[in-house]
Amino acid sequence: MHLEAITMKKAIALLVLLLLTAGAASTAQILDAKTSGAHLSPEAGREVTVVPVEGQPHTLSAHSVPVEGAFRPLARPLNIPVADTDVDEYHPTLAAGGGRYLVAYTHAPSMMERNIMFAMSTDGGSSFADVASFDIEGVQDHPTLSHWGGSTFYGSFETLTEQGIQYLLEVADVDDISTWGLVYWDWSSYEWTDIHDLHMACHNSQESWEYGVISAIASTTYGDYDITNGPHMFFASPETDGSGYISWHDYSGCIHSTAAMDKPRDRMWTAYDIYNDTMGSYDLFYWSRDFTDPLAEGASSAAFIRENYNLLNPSIAAHNDRVAILCQTEMVGNQDISCYYSPDGGESWEVSTVAASGEDELHPAVALSGEKLVCTFIRGGNLYYAESDDWGATWSEPEQLNDEEGTVLSEDRSAAATPVGAIWSDTRDGNSDVYYRAFPVAVLNVEAISGGFGVKATVSNTGTAPAEDVPWSITLEGTVFLNSQVSGTISSLPAGASADIGTGLILGIGRVDITVEAGGAFETASGLVLGPLVLGL
Repeated sequence: MHLEAITMKKAIALLVLLLLTAGAASTAQILDAKTSGAHLSPEAGREVTVVPVEGQPHTLSAHSVPVEGAFRPLARPLNIPVADTDVDEYHPTLAAGGGRYLVAYTHAPSMMERNIMFAMSTDGGSSFADVASFDIEGVQDHPTLSHWGGSTFYGSFETLTEQGIQYLLEVADVDDISTWGLVYWDWSSYEWTDIHDLHMACHNSQESWEYGVISAIASTTYGDYDITNGPHMFFASPETDGSGYISWHDYSGCIHSTAAMDKPRDRMWTAYDIYNDTMGSYDLFYWSRDFTDPLAEGASSAAFIRENYNLLNPSIAAHNDRVAILCQTEMVGNQDISCYYSPDGGESWEVSTVAASGEDELHPAVALSGEKLVCTFIRGGNLYYAESDDWGATWSEPEQLNDEEGTVLSEDRSAAATPVGAIWSDTRDGNSDVYYRAFPVAVLNVEAISGGFGVKATVSNTGTAPAEDVPWSITLEGTVFLNSQVSGTISSLPAGASADIGTGLILGIGRVDITVEAGGAFETASGLVLGPLVLGL
């Protein structure tokens, strides 16, 4: 995103683009229809019945406003733990890409003194250093970060003192704080308030300012709506830099949101826990949308997953039409962790058990790491890790991550799972600090894509385990006559090693869009093909 100066008078262009044909009465009929459907039994691997949401979501656009002087550089060195001052640090999040691990967390001297701090690791999580903090007024909390591509990251956060404001952080170059920018959209002008529980997921396949998707919970009395804690998503305009959209369904009663990008399919995914008045319990509400043309007719689809018990605290991952939603389930009087997984983009679902002991398992978080799913959850004040090699059908035996017994803070967003490791709030020193631990996984990265005679890229493994039989592909979209799509397998890639891949000779002419994928890692580039030469990368 180019953060050109925009007038501070918040000139917002209102455009209502889509209206649902179903009103409140039809929504109630959908909920009632599901009540008579089959309830799920405890067996793992069973098929799940869902009810689709008819019609399209509502959408509204506005222009962003830049925040000048939003960041203050810092220079205090840190080793692991990530943050261990005498002041409480809460709600950490981490995004990894380009050999950088970027962390955001809440620095909280008091309930009304909360600010977002940033730390970074350049050595695979072995050490962290504070790099910046926000220098803006108000109370901020619950940051979210995602890697967009290259050295670019995006993020957001809640603002407790400006509850109708949606912020967007752009880290154009994570190594150069002068390129960091902050903008906001003032949705309070349209009667929105209490925007909270934001989660970001990025993808760089479209225009440079199209960051991906942010899920959120929000309330509004805009127009004829009366929504309290309803499901929302934010995304950038595909046409205009600086213009963004808020989109919503006419439902209320959500507590948590979660977001993911299916990069190969260019699809945004969000999920929410939502109260069902008829059943007296919480359902899962999932919502997906086309990233290439999010405003097109039929671009969005949504549905409910319903049990005869609560489904809470969802966390979602998606890749190549495979989708997994982890959540807390109350089946036998205590909280377990279940995984609802779909192999076909949400057309059908099954369910498996991640963890089900006699104790409460809480606050699940899932991420895609290469070709496997990794997750964390909290039990008895400890943080546990499990993984799945078959996209949620089966899970490994959970392993404890924290080395001090019972010190993990157990509350919403006190821990996060990432492709590279877990980050959490820990109370071992008498207050809440931030700790990190790497997962025992291979972490694959597609590094700089280069041209010349054909297309070349480097695949690196920055994780702690070797990668075996890594599938890779390079796809060129454009007028390419020879080797427009090349694939292969890296037989073995030890931790810390890298391997070069390439198309070999190509022939073509004109603009070309390039996609490189290796074991779940994904990177794109654009250039110009002149015969066998690829230029401008």
